Parts: sequence; C-alpha cells; structure tokens
Amino acid sequence: MINSLAQGILQAGLDDWVPLAAIEGMARLRAGGPDLREASLEAIEELLLNGLAEVGEVSDGGFLAWNQPPDDALTRIKELWEHTDPNAWGFSVWVSNTPIGDQEAQRSSPPNVT
Repeated sequence: MINSLAQGILQAGLDDWVPLAAIEGMARLRAGGPDLREASLEAIEELLLNGLAEVGEVSDGGFLAWNQPPDDALTRIKELWEHTDPNAWGFSVWVSNTPIGDQEAQRSSPPNVT
C-alpha cells in the first residue's frame, strides 16, 4: 500500500498530469510540517519505484517523459527545485500516471455516489 500523498497524486493523475506545485499543495494538506519538499520527493520516489508514475516535462507536444532511472530522476528534480526560479519550479516537473498507476488509483477510489 502506498502512502496517502502518493495516492493523492495518482488520484489527481487520473484527470491530467500533475505539476510539482500541485504535489507540494497536496503535501501541505496531508503531511503539513516544515519539510513539504521531502514529503513530496518521498511520494514521487514511491510512485517511480513501484512503476505507478513517470516524471517529465509538458510542452505543446504534451507530456515528455524523462526516461531515466528513478534515482537519476529524483536527483534531477532536487536540482530543479533548488536552482529554478521560485515562480517557475512548480511547473518544471510533471508526474504522469502509468497504466498501472491508473489502475491503482481507480481500484482505491471511493465509489461514485449519485
């Protein structure tokens, strides 16, 4: 079972790619505390290591996965977080569910009540 922040990222990923800014916001709501970055990175790492998501960039051509091993992708995210303009870092990295991640999110979604 994945942690609640990772699950929240997968849920959001059912509709669209998820930027770092949204992940940090989710971390603020779920984890709180002073180290939102660490909680965000741990959730992303969990998703990558379990094959539930991939990371990359979004452009006019859509989502472009980095196709890097998880450790390399996490190092790259950390570097972007530390060295990118604070007004741009939140949209410098995006998370996209894999088909397995979509299945996990759908499996653990609450039933739709109408």
